[in-house]
Amino acid sequence: MSETTANQVYELESGRKKAGDQDTLAFDCMFSTYLNTAFIESLSSHGKRWLARALLNTLVIDKKISRSEVSYLEDAINLVETDEERKELKQQVKERKLLPVDNLDKDRDYAGHFFYYLAMNVAADGKTKKTEIDYLMKICGKLGFPRHSAKKVMRWAVDQVKLNNERQDMVEGFRHVAPIFAEY
Repeated sequence: MSETTANQVYELESGRKKAGDQDTLAFDCMFSTYLNTAFIESLSSHGKRWLARALLNTLVIDKKISRSEVSYLEDAINLVETDEERKELKQQVKERKLLPVDNLDKDRDYAGHFFYYLAMNVAADGKTKKTEIDYLMKICGKLGFPRHSAKKVMRWAVDQVKLNNERQDMVEGFRHVAPIFAEY
C-alpha cells in the first residue's frame, strides 16, 4: 500500500455487493462523515496533528480498514499540513502501526468533539473490538478527561453500533420485500 490514498483503499475494499445479477452499493457506502473545513481551519497545527494521529490509531488498532472507515482515513491524512506528515501517516496505515499521541494541551475547547469523533470512528464499521475500546480509554487520559467520561462515550459508541446493525438488518430485510405500490 505504498503511496496509497484513501480512494485506493476504498477501491481495494470496494463497497459493492452482488445482489442477484446486479452489482449494488452496500448501504454503509452511501454515507460518510467528514470533518467540516471551517472546524479544521480553527484548529492549531498541534491540534490537527494530534487528531490525525489519534484517528489513524483508531483505524489501524484492529489491523483492518473497512469501507465505512475510509472517510475517516481521508480526514486523518488531510488534517496534517506537510507532505512529510502525510507520508508518515500513510506509512503508519501501510504497516498498521500506532503513532505516539501526546496529551492534548492545546485546542482544549475541542477535546470533547475529538473524543466523540474518535468514538464515531470506532462505531463506523458496525462492531467494537476490545482493542478499540482499550485505545479509547487511553485517549480519554490523553484528552485529560476523568475515566468515567470514557465509559459514557463508549456507551454512546456501543449504542451507535447497535443502531447501525439494526439499520443494516432492516435494509437487508427490505431487499426481500416484494413491492406493493400504494398511495398512503
